[in-house]
Amino acid sequence: MKVAVIGAGSLGCALAGIFSQGGAEVTVYDRNETLLDTIRRQGVTVKMKDKTIQASRIAADALPGNLRACDVVCVAVKSTQTESLMGELMGSAGQDTVFFTMQSGLENTDLLSAYVPRDHILCGMGFWSMEQKADGEVKLCTLPDHPVELAMLEAGRDAKGVLKDVRKAFEKAGVPAEIKKQPEPVLWKNAIFQSGLQPVVTALRLKIGTIAADENGQWLMQHIWKEGCNISRAEGVEDLWPVFQKLLPELEEHMGECSCAMAEDLLIHHRHTEIAGLNEVIISRGKKLGVPTPVNQSILHVILAMQANMKSV
Repeated sequence: MKVAVIGAGSLGCALAGIFSQGGAEVTVYDRNETLLDTIRRQGVTVKMKDKTIQASRIAADALPGNLRACDVVCVAVKSTQTESLMGELMGSAGQDTVFFTMQSGLENTDLLSAYVPRDHILCGMGFWSMEQKADGEVKLCTLPDHPVELAMLEAGRDAKGVLKDVRKAFEKAGVPAEIKKQPEPVLWKNAIFQSGLQPVVTALRLKIGTIAADENGQWLMQHIWKEGCNISRAEGVEDLWPVFQKLLPELEEHMGECSCAMAEDLLIHHRHTEIAGLNEVIISRGKKLGVPTPVNQSILHVILAMQANMKSV
């Protein structure tokens, strides 16, 4: 299986390492030539709690690249960049290429489907948090009792068996994965989890384990999650709250010393976050359905204030 990974940030490096370890032929594409040179020399390192993936056989090239021979294209840029990226990539991918997203937020698959047939879009989610420690090196924190979930956007379709091949690659790399029949719960779990985790970690400037052990941090995260679950249920998705209700002890145990990409973006690199694609979208969906989102709205304004004054935070 030939896999292209677009974007060499934390998600891109994690996916590149996993797919390479899983037996795929991987090429990473990015605009940062210095970063690409590092990957060409050193490959990609994915540091997890119980193991390290060192993937040295990874090619690296500048965007947009020739993607026609690729079976899978992983879109691993920030959600704010998805639309412009897809406009640039069109014409470089083959007709049978499947586009795979594990990006944060609810709207990435909608953006992809403006350019790619729905039966060629694969979505995935994991209870993951990531930090890019250096060029080509990412710290990946996961909840081991929760496999990565994979689903085709067009339920029941599997273009040339790619869905099964992707699952096998994850499993071979030692990352449990399972196939789901419906995409909506997969997309909503991803969005709800990240909308609670990332802005709370960023606003409080604390490690995930510290927040999960603190009653005030617990309150914030759980209420954001609860609002998201209320909205997804109002949209006709199965009740996801029982899943989120049980997560905090697992976060404390398995993500204790982890931070997140949003905190890295805002507090270290002083750049804009993905808050608009996370909590702002959830708030908008809630307004349409008449579902209140006061805690999401509060954390949104906190992050937007920090973002507007990022050089002072």
